[in-house]
Amino acid sequence: MESYWLLNAGISLNPSSGPWHLSLIGKNLTDNIYATLGNDHAGGTGDVAAVAGDSRTVAVQLEYKF
Repeated sequence: MESYWLLNAGISLNPSSGPWHLSLIGKNLTDNIYATLGNDHAGGTGDVAAVAGDSRTVAVQLEYKF
């Protein structure tokens, strides 16, 4: 199996005087295609079943404490 890297990053803004917290979160930013699980089919046919990993994901998170 070929090796790969996943690039994840995040940045947050949290003012010391405010009750809120804002974050921008990115996962698999290079949008690599990769398998998280793979199995050979029985019988030696050479077929492999695989489950693909998540594609690029970007999220905004806002927290407010009251």
